[in-house]
Amino acid sequence: MLRKSVLICVFAMGCTGSSAEPFDVNVTWSIKDFATGEVGCPAAFPKVRVIAQGLDEYNTDTGSPFVNSFDCAAGSATVTVYGVGTVEREVDGQSQSEETTGRYALTVQNTGELGETIHGESLPYVVDIAEGKTTVTAPISPGGNYFLLGWRLENAAGEHPSCEALGVSDVEIRYRTAGTSDPLTTDRFACASTHPPLTAPGEDITGFGVSSPLAALQSYEGQVVALDASGAVRGQIDTSFTVQPPGYAPYDITNVPVTVPINP
Repeated sequence: MLRKSVLICVFAMGCTGSSAEPFDVNVTWSIKDFATGEVGCPAAFPKVRVIAQGLDEYNTDTGSPFVNSFDCAAGSATVTVYGVGTVEREVDGQSQSEETTGRYALTVQNTGELGETIHGESLPYVVDIAEGKTTVTAPISPGGNYFLLGWRLENAAGEHPSCEALGVSDVEIRYRTAGTSDPLTTDRFACASTHPPLTAPGEDITGFGVSSPLAALQSYEGQVVALDASGAVRGQIDTSFTVQPPGYAPYDITNVPVTVPINP
């Protein structure tokens, strides 16, 4: 489960200064209501709030988050974060000094005019200055939930070589509501993908990715399929899972670890 931190410092109101180098992060958002399919910013929720929460090497929150507010209709914005060093700023009316690592979990929320109500929010995305990850595209699906698919490739000897060693380029999960003949939904990921890297669905996982938004409290069934660069199937396995309702955060990610046997 991914928990959101309490919002403390509104950056636009004057977080005062820094000895660490500032960096711009380009953020783009979009909103699509899960139940109705309506696209765009609802009239009752004309703002977005971008939250950049510092992380340490273990993905644990550090310091107070940097928070910026923008007009939702703008669709994109630039926010400032800091590299490794010390940041001096005003938090909750008091000056304080914080160590920064250059690594952040960035979340976008769609809110009311004054930020008093959260209509929906994106999943967290990692910004890592050292790795050059300073661009975030954050879809928001109010009412939707997700599962985190993790895949581990396994050869005939029971070993777990890399995607490249096994000739696997992409991994697809094809699924429908359990017990129905509904059309299959397909989510496709690069085999070595590790997004978002805040939560992993188990040890020795080759890669993982987040599904399309789904209805909670429903069970799904389908297959996880490993594909080579030409799209040919290198291995597949049946799977089933249940998407859980939200808990501490608007989105609760259900972990689905799967071992996919690869054909010789």
